[in-house]
Amino acid sequence: MNWASQHELPSGMKANHRTVQYEHPSKRDDHCSDCENYIKPFGRDPRCRTVASPISPADWCIRFDPIEKGD
Repeated sequence: MNWASQHELPSGMKANHRTVQYEHPSKRDDHCSDCENYIKPFGRDPRCRTVASPISPADWCIRFDPIEKGD
């Protein structure tokens, strides 16, 4: 688990969509919702720990870090 998986950058420090080659929707089998950096919404819009909003669960970017699956 990387640093970003435990902390969220302040919004002014997050990368913009162009910098991270953000795909909306993802053209891959990987999606934001399967990434360690994805913050699941609890009555709010989904967020990413390292990429500026808006973020969608079905999108993707080069910062994709797959969630480690437990045994």
